Amino acid sequence: MRRILPVIVPAISATLFLFANACQDDSTDGGFVLPEAGGFDVVAPKFDGSIPDGGIDSPGDIFVPPLPVTVHVTNKLGAESGISVVFSDANGAILETKTTDASGNATSAAYPAATPAMATVVFAPANGNRSILTWTAVEAGDVLPVVDPGGDSFLAEYDVTLGSQIDAGAGGPNTYYANVGDCQLFSWDGNGTGIVNIYTSCYRGGDALLVTANDSTDTIVAYARKKGLVLPTDGGVVPVTTDAFVAATNLSVSVSNPPASVVGSVRLDQVVGSTTFLAVNNGLPDTGPFTYAVAPSSVADAYAVAVSFPAGMYGRRIAGKRVAPTASISFDGNTDLPPAITNATYDLTTTPLRPSVTYEGTLTGMKGGVVRFRYFDQFENSTDWSIVVPFSAMASTTVKAPQLPATFETILPQADGGGSGWNNFSGPEIAFADSNLLPDYATFKKIQGAVLPAASSGSVTDIVLPQNGTYKITRWQEIPQ
Repeated sequence: MRRILPVIVPAISATLFLFANACQDDSTDGGFVLPEAGGFDVVAPKFDGSIPDGGIDSPGDIFVPPLPVTVHVTNKLGAESGISVVFSDANGAILETKTTDASGNATSAAYPAATPAMATVVFAPANGNRSILTWTAVEAGDVLPVVDPGGDSFLAEYDVTLGSQIDAGAGGPNTYYANVGDCQLFSWDGNGTGIVNIYTSCYRGGDALLVTANDSTDTIVAYARKKGLVLPTDGGVVPVTTDAFVAATNLSVSVSNPPASVVGSVRLDQVVGSTTFLAVNNGLPDTGPFTYAVAPSSVADAYAVAVSFPAGMYGRRIAGKRVAPTASISFDGNTDLPPAITNATYDLTTTPLRPSVTYEGTLTGMKGGVVRFRYFDQFENSTDWSIVVPFSAMASTTVKAPQLPATFETILPQADGGGSGWNNFSGPEIAFADSNLLPDYATFKKIQGAVLPAASSGSVTDIVLPQNGTYKITRWQEIPQ
């Protein structure tokens, strides 16, 4: 059987697993408001079937039926209808299947129907890659948002004119790079109109443009931006004239008490408006400090820095911060890095339609996690199945996928060996996260994607928090780290 190594770009959206797009304004924290502990909705107390002493004389004695569970599906352009959602009990057995309506909502049956313990959304286009996302430990009243990862599609064109040019020095001539998120116009001379095409694969927000001016050694010497842009919903063209260039400043990154005998890495993103721009992604062979050219506070609204270190052969520990523009950011390996996942075993063949994994490790303090399985069919199309799970205090915990309707068996491995089966070369991916923005799992599961990417196959090192804060991620996959 041919073995295929998965490409890890998002490992276990955004949420950690994170995947919800937060609406942000132009302030540093983006205006993102987290729900209070316990979630967005008031969860009614469970009814035990008894009649209170003295009858039902006071409002406090009136039974309030538990609220249903709602899955809210959007794509880059808004609410998405026609997406299948499966509600299941705690054992993974199907209770009912719904389809999202025009507002993007699929809601479980009202009381007295049983409250589901799991909810699964299935993105299964006729062609291309598929994505399945399951939430576990679901409660009455939960509203669970998710963004359809979709395929790579064209969104819009930004036609860029520089508001000014700059003498970059060092012998010139100047080279400019125009960016909207990770969508880039590469090596432009700055004359006339530069075109940045926006695709879903590089989209990281569309309300801001960032242009760098580079000298002849390709060193960034200045930045120009434009905020308040509106991404078209019809693939249209947006004319953009940048603000004036501002000289770059320096950011120092250092790590004290790093793990011994391993080489780490650092990732630096800059946030302008609600759009994120990758600046640095390279090795961190020592404690630093390391200096990077960044946009000053008059251009950038926040810096997001993450440091990452191997933990054994297959584990990785990550610490990240999003802060207002500053001169230095430091990490302490003793306090900022999370505990490690120490081992994982998996069963991908006994019940191929319901794969399972057992992970080991003392993950105290983690708010929630994601387990992801990947399957390739005979046409090289993939299915990523991500399962959002709470932290477990047990030293060994098993996660098993729920049952899906027979109509979806064509996108899953078959007992007769159809396709190449669940990927057993690198095995499932497991990641858990903590953040000072997440009071508990009830919050974590409702903003999946904000801390860990969940409904797609993105890398956990790609995470940028929706507002200033800190996070920790611990990850396991049988690919040498």
